[in-house]
Amino acid sequence: MNAEPGDDLIVDSDVAGGAERVGTILEIGGSDSRPEYLVHWVIGDYDSLISPWPGVHVGHRHHDGAIASSHLAADGIRAATGSTAI
Repeated sequence: MNAEPGDDLIVDSDVAGGAERVGTILEIGGSDSRPEYLVHWVIGDYDSLISPWPGVHVGHRHHDGAIASSHLAADGIRAATGSTAI
């Protein structure tokens, strides 16, 4: 499933029972084989550029406000900003 600006980007916790991180995709760049997402993170109120990895998935918003989720293909890259606290 492809991501679109306005979709939620959801990052599963690295710790069992930990909270997932949720951000809103602002822009999409990169290539089909190595997408990059500019994401605005709800907690922390900041933007970062990331490529997906295992545990990252997109939540597509429906007209009724419900979110359907799909896991993204992973390439193992955490954050282009050098931060691992996503």
